[in-house]
Amino acid sequence: MAKKQIDIEKAIRLYRDESKGTPEVSKAVGCSVQTLITRLREAGVIIRSCGESHQKIDFETIRHEYEDLEMSISDIAQKHGMSSPSVWGRLSKNGVQMRDRKTEVAKAVRKIPVSDHQVICDRYQANKNESCADIARDYRVHKTTIADILKKNGIAPEHKGARVKSYKGGITRLHERIRHCEKAEYWRRACMERDDYKCRVTGDTGRLEVHHYPAGFSKIFNTFLKGYSELNPIVDCDQLFELSQSFEQFWDIDNGMTVTADIHKRLHMHNGIRDEELLALHDRGWSCQRISKHFGKSLSFVRARFLAIGQARRSTSFYNKERFEIPEETKSGVLGAYIRGETIRVICDRYGIASSTLYKILRENNVTPGNRKKSVESKARQERDRVRRLATVGVTVSELSRMYEVSDTTIRNILK
Repeated sequence: MAKKQIDIEKAIRLYRDESKGTPEVSKAVGCSVQTLITRLREAGVIIRSCGESHQKIDFETIRHEYEDLEMSISDIAQKHGMSSPSVWGRLSKNGVQMRDRKTEVAKAVRKIPVSDHQVICDRYQANKNESCADIARDYRVHKTTIADILKKNGIAPEHKGARVKSYKGGITRLHERIRHCEKAEYWRRACMERDDYKCRVTGDTGRLEVHHYPAGFSKIFNTFLKGYSELNPIVDCDQLFELSQSFEQFWDIDNGMTVTADIHKRLHMHNGIRDEELLALHDRGWSCQRISKHFGKSLSFVRARFLAIGQARRSTSFYNKERFEIPEETKSGVLGAYIRGETIRVICDRYGIASSTLYKILRENNVTPGNRKKSVESKARQERDRVRRLATVGVTVSELSRMYEVSDTTIRNILK
């Protein structure tokens, strides 16, 4: 392969005499950076090291800005048209004591005037419900910057209580005491004995836990607190704990089901999907796979939820086919749509059924499912001229594929 010809004299003039960088010179002569470097070396030009083009900038100026003016590395680099690594390298090579990266980031974001430091400290101490992040949001800096200011003034930032975003009024201590008390352990053992120490979902006897169902523990706990709203969970923690021992909903055996640790974890990963939503889709005849795609969850998650609901309600299996009775009007509508030539996907989406249910309806009516793809494609091919005319007037391939209910590839093959 022949070498790429470039204007080497122009390249030498720009690079050596005018001290241009290799990216800028390569664009000027129309080649890549590596090709430019190769041609310059062949011409006997010494290639500068990284950052050498900035050696003309006085080092004392950079040192003064960094040490005396306390400018950040990025600010110095932006001022002199250098990169941050170049500034850092020149300072460190000449024995300058470098600041840590955390301080550099804080200075690069925004430097809060010293006069505002005391204002920040007073504000933090006066407002017990305000965190470092809240103050940082007003000053448009990172929360660690506010924390550093507080530490310099002898104030230790708090990471608990009302200053934490997830604070719920100090109920954690009471919450944990009730969950792990002696009576709670008796409740778990009673639930396991009732279930013969087997998982009610899978029947396994491995690592077993007890799941609160149908009412979750948090729901029962909130109901309990509402009944004693005059008491404070922090101040009256001991009194509320004694009252919880006689609160029947905490210790109702019918509100517990034995499951394995894996199933228990999946049951708590509901992410806002209510049982009523799952049951409504299930009653419409949706399969677990279709429901999992609808909610964006795994198939095992949906099955675990259904099995848990079914066991808790002491009903028959959710996968009993006799439970799904398709109405006669739905069957007639599906049959008519299929005979008219509509695709299986369109019919299933319209009536909310699975493809297997559609085939079952067809077999019950002595209709043999044929190769619908060929019949639909042949219909589009019969109107080849019309498809081409529509394409010439601006109808897109995707629009034609939806019109004839075929794939985009079929339309492209017709238009060839």
